[in-house]
Amino acid sequence: QAGKVPRLNDRWRVRKSWFSFAGLETQPTQPATVVNLTGDSLVETGMLAAGLFTLSQRDFPNSVTWRMTGISGNRLALAAPTNQLPEKTFGPALVDRLADLVTVSAKLTVASIGGNDLLLPVDNPGGDEPIPSVESLVQAFTNLKSGLAAHGQELIVPTLAPLRLAGEPTLFQPGEKEVDQKRCTLNQWLGSQPWVVDTAPQLTAPHATVLAPENDFGDHLHLSPTGGRHLAELLWPRIKGALMNN
Repeated sequence: QAGKVPRLNDRWRVRKSWFSFAGLETQPTQPATVVNLTGDSLVETGMLAAGLFTLSQRDFPNSVTWRMTGISGNRLALAAPTNQLPEKTFGPALVDRLADLVTVSAKLTVASIGGNDLLLPVDNPGGDEPIPSVESLVQAFTNLKSGLAAHGQELIVPTLAPLRLAGEPTLFQPGEKEVDQKRCTLNQWLGSQPWVVDTAPQLTAPHATVLAPENDFGDHLHLSPTGGRHLAELLWPRIKGALMNN
């Protein structure tokens, strides 16, 4: 049990209160199904994870272990920029972390990823990286899917909700319009894949290119606790079906 201070479930509001476990040994009373939950800060901050934990305990009590490997700032196709902090901490690309995802006998990987590939070049112009093409991201998602399938793992991915820099959400900052256009084009391809759940429309404000207020952590990029629960509920039917089939 993690009964220390700060408590894991109530200190997310406090800046600089993050810490992480490299591993956690458990002694279950019965074998558990392992599910990888990986990606970027939408995983690492715990909002999505909390919703998924609740749903798995409701429908599969004490029989699912979630293995979280989200890294704040992580990207699908490119490793961390090296020009400054905190960008240096964003870790290797998810497609290069496949070895870690397949070291355990997981049945399923849920990955929330891809947004930083598009937004980070705009947020970090000193990194001298162009906004990637949609074609390169399509190929990276395809590589992720095939790499996991080669080890018997299913993949479930949500489409990308709106991505905005901090500031006035009604106005596009330089580069943001291109990011949003590529996000929408990428979502069209993702939505055609059977392993993708089209969650972006339900998280987006009506007639806008920002997260709906109830889903917005406040920076127009990350999910609030309500947004995390909402995304978890949208993903859950597909995840539940995969767990039942396994």
